[in-house]
Amino acid sequence: MSERFIPEEYLVGAHKNKDGSWDTSRAMKMRPPAEGNQDAESEQAESMVFINPIEGGKEGTQGQGRETRTEVIISNKQLIHGSLSESSGAFGTVYTVDVTLPAHAGKKYKFVLKEMLDIGDNTENALSNHRAAKKAGLKVWKTYRISEDKHNILMSTGQLEGWEVLHGNILDEEPVYKPIPEFTNFELFLTDYYAQALKATQNSININADVPFIMVREDEIDFVLGDVDQLEVVATQNKTLLAKNLQSMHFSLRSHLENVYGATASGRYIDSSRDYIKSIYGVEVVDYSE
Repeated sequence: MSERFIPEEYLVGAHKNKDGSWDTSRAMKMRPPAEGNQDAESEQAESMVFINPIEGGKEGTQGQGRETRTEVIISNKQLIHGSLSESSGAFGTVYTVDVTLPAHAGKKYKFVLKEMLDIGDNTENALSNHRAAKKAGLKVWKTYRISEDKHNILMSTGQLEGWEVLHGNILDEEPVYKPIPEFTNFELFLTDYYAQALKATQNSININADVPFIMVREDEIDFVLGDVDQLEVVATQNKTLLAKNLQSMHFSLRSHLENVYGATASGRYIDSSRDYIKSIYGVEVVDYSE
């Protein structure tokens, strides 16, 4: 089933196609929260225990070192992309939260929390993907902990304060776009951003378009490969995989910018992205019409 507008109840597992339509064939039907519930939910605090399964050991030495458990207080729970549909995917729903450690009462830290769908071994797969990406040197969450019940993942780059994760108006019939900043670090951003595609290729990792999170802070732009559920370790590391990774990351950047700032305002940045890829990697990416 494909349609341009997705009702909120068909939100988990729906994906936007390159032609702008929506594929809900893998979606799970979920009832959205009643109006006003998110504000009420954000004020509630809950205690959760998260596990660091590799603390005390080195990456790649699973089973060595000592597993640690940390109790935290979760509060101020907000959908990361503003709406339930844009904050959810095939594996779960993503929120920003405040985290307080019982030993440091009163001091809050900004984290990202992903509530996983109870389908197979999604949490374990995500943890495995994060380990592979981290070993490859990819820019993923520095903190990555699974909850004791394996239904939640707690993540942080260590620099979320002041940064806004871009979210779009892709479900709005008449979207209202924000004024686009004059990004002063855009050239450096492109260098760091597309270097991820090369690193991933060299380590046989496929990056899907849903993986990057684009963040802005005033006139700065940054990213994290946040949705590691969508990473995939493959059998090849050739130019075809590189082209595919570059295409996916360009499409992701374009979608983030256009959904928030509009196609016209974002055009010069999208052109710069396309020209950079061709100049540095010799690959011509395609800008599919939305």
